[in-house]
Amino acid sequence: MPAAAHAVYDRLTRFEELPELLEDVQEVRRAGAGRLQWTARRGGRVVRWETDVVEAVIGQRLVWVPAPGTPGESVAVTIEELGDASCRVTLSVTGLPGEDREEARGRLERDLERLRDLFSRIPGDAAPPAPPPPPLPTAPDADVDVALGAVPEDAPGPPAQRG
Repeated sequence: MPAAAHAVYDRLTRFEELPELLEDVQEVRRAGAGRLQWTARRGGRVVRWETDVVEAVIGQRLVWVPAPGTPGESVAVTIEELGDASCRVTLSVTGLPGEDREEARGRLERDLERLRDLFSRIPGDAAPPAPPPPPLPTAPDADVDVALGAVPEDAPGPPAQRG
């Protein structure tokens, strides 16, 4: 991602603006401390659900889960600072009701590309765009994992894990 981790985190925590980035989301509203109300269009129909933000580590991680008694997906956003005003963003999503994994993966990859494009146009937060990483294997506890970011060639670990 051609932006510093704190800039990406700040943008993602402006929940009411997420419909600009997420292709199926029509509206996100705050409904109290840590509670979000979502409206999306999926499979040709309007879907509504509530989530609770259960983890927020500034510039690093953001997690929301379905509110008690509410169907919906759990999302974990992990942001890893890479230096040179760039970072890696990984989305892990579980509980995709009635949605095909590959369809969801494609939607989430497009969402991350929109975020990347946004930061590519913002002076100060932007760095030269990096090539997209190779696909990552799905984490055992996630329905879909999607990552986008630049990883230096000398980063630790095997290339498949560095994505």
